[in-house]
Amino acid sequence: MKRIENIIVLLVLVMLLGACKDDDSSTNPSDESLSFPLAEGNYWMYEVYEIDANESKVGEKTGTNKMIIGKAVTIDGRAGFGFSEESTSVDEDEEDEVNFTAISSDDEGLYIYFSNLTEEEGNPLEGLTPGWTKLIDFKNQTWEALNFPIDEKTDTTALVGFFKMIGSKVGNVEVSYKGKTYDAVKFKTTTILDLAFTADEVTIDFEGEEDSYYVLISGVGIFETKSIETDEETELKGGTIDILVDHNLN
Repeated sequence: MKRIENIIVLLVLVMLLGACKDDDSSTNPSDESLSFPLAEGNYWMYEVYEIDANESKVGEKTGTNKMIIGKAVTIDGRAGFGFSEESTSVDEDEEDEVNFTAISSDDEGLYIYFSNLTEEEGNPLEGLTPGWTKLIDFKNQTWEALNFPIDEKTDTTALVGFFKMIGSKVGNVEVSYKGKTYDAVKFKTTTILDLAFTADEVTIDFEGEEDSYYVLISGVGIFETKSIETDEETELKGGTIDILVDHNLN
């Protein structure tokens, strides 16, 4: 069971941050010119809340999340910046800093670089090369960030399935931030996991789907991030929402 747990943890990490594949974008372009400001020292501070099945906030904030842009880097020929995240939890009353990856932006979209996916021996993602993936596409209505087949077999076990991440532009929305109203754009990414693990002639199915929504204020940053999951037993939806409360641009 420990091996299965490690597999799921690895796949969840990829769901959160993406992984390297070429984009397969639709040909329905957006007329809008969007941008995401990147410079060393930029940061965005968010308050985190739980949300219910109606996607409404539940109770008081559960913590904070701070996105921080670090030094300029060039990886695999793409210029970007180091990226880290500082999170605090109201329950734990402590602060953790987690260094994830690198981030890049151009006229086409917002990209994230994720590395160290395949260091663990026996990792089913060993065929997935670390690199850049397009988290948000500025130009197209839909795009495919990742489509990774999984087929790992031994004499006694088999792990077969796929992991996929697709994105789409939802539409324009109006948001209020620090007393000012902005025209923003809402995007959606869906991560889909479908696995069958077989051992001793017994097969265990793992299926999961998570929707994430990003509201972008062009030239300012991500105003809101919402992650929604469906409980397999109750079929009820719930999740978290990060709402921008402060930022700094250099």
